[in-house]
Amino acid sequence: MQTTLNFACDCGKMQGRIDRVTPQKIGHLTCYCKYCLGFPTHLGTGDKYIRDGGWVNLVQVAPDDVTIDQGSEHLACLKFTPKGPLRWYASCCGTPIANTLAGRMPPFASFYADTMGDADLGPVQLHSFCDHLPAAQRPQPSGNKAVRAFVLRFAKRVIPAILTLRFRKNPFFDAKGAPVATPQLLSKEQAQAAFPAR
Repeated sequence: MQTTLNFACDCGKMQGRIDRVTPQKIGHLTCYCKYCLGFPTHLGTGDKYIRDGGWVNLVQVAPDDVTIDQGSEHLACLKFTPKGPLRWYASCCGTPIANTLAGRMPPFASFYADTMGDADLGPVQLHSFCDHLPAAQRPQPSGNKAVRAFVLRFAKRVIPAILTLRFRKNPFFDAKGAPVATPQLLSKEQAQAAFPAR
């Protein structure tokens, strides 16, 4: 596994990196939820970022390891619900970049892994929100046991960032903890148009 993961939007105007990468510091997961699928669909890039079978490939990282080297002026965000997560994208070309919570605590960002090319992210640790699939078709690891294991690894990553105050370094939030871009709240009609039919 590389010690640095590089990411870029589709047009190349936004580029950045994730430093100090180790297998213990990242969480590789897939997500089948309608929100993670609806995000690239709304941006018009679903054909690239939604995989066959209806899922997206994500990698969860510590925000203090993230640097946007160029194109930060193109960073924008939206949300599907008033109190929901922020979904960050490159406004220059509609590339989904990452998901965060509405504030910087707990400190994590779930990056759309396809912005990283063919980077080695290690094995998938969790296939999330795939309960709509017949039991025999659900990829593994998934289910409650896999979720608990993933959350435990997550806690081991974020607690040190909180205790050492590293969480304050975050490219998605300013020094006061406010988003660096004003979130756009999608209308119910926009959200429904983006969600997959199931």
